Amino acid sequence: MRPLPADRSLPMRKEASRTAGAGLVVGLSLAGWGLLAWMVVDMGNPVVQLTMPGDSDWSTANVAALFAMWTIMMATMMLPSALPMVLTFVRVNVQQAAVGRARAFVAAYLLVWSVYGAAATVLQWVLQRLDWVDPMIVSQSMTLSASLLVIAGAYQFSPLKRMCLAQCRSPLGFVIADGGRALPVRSPWAFVMASCAPAAAGR
Repeated sequence: MRPLPADRSLPMRKEASRTAGAGLVVGLSLAGWGLLAWMVVDMGNPVVQLTMPGDSDWSTANVAALFAMWTIMMATMMLPSALPMVLTFVRVNVQQAAVGRARAFVAAYLLVWSVYGAAATVLQWVLQRLDWVDPMIVSQSMTLSASLLVIAGAYQFSPLKRMCLAQCRSPLGFVIADGGRALPVRSPWAFVMASCAPAAAGR
């Protein structure tokens, strides 16, 4: 019996799928930047005004708008840098028929960014409650400004920065070192936090 001919279109379909996935991520990132740019240009818009409450007596709409703003801002900045890791991990697990792990990996990234958005929203409310920031999130406190400067400077020489940079590996290095066996929920936390910490402190 003659062997069945190999499906030569399969690699092309996989490559097309990866290209489409990358294009989707880039498109979402550009859409996020476009939204943020619109918020800067049209600050008088009622929707944008919801992200700039005049005092700490926030309405439900204020909370929702600020959470969305912080989450979108985080995802917009992190999507391009996360793309190589996501595509590599998903490709390896799809080849191993572990589609569920690939989905969990992507979901974990989204969860991390959402948690960051929630934490930033709460922190903004606390600072505004203390009158340390204005509605534009500009510091009105010398203590706050000095503290942030000291914390950012201290971070540059801290073990935490070295730990973050040690975890911030290339996708190929991660797959080779861990064989793709790392828990899908643990890995995004390590990679996202490793990426966020250096960026936040002016790496």
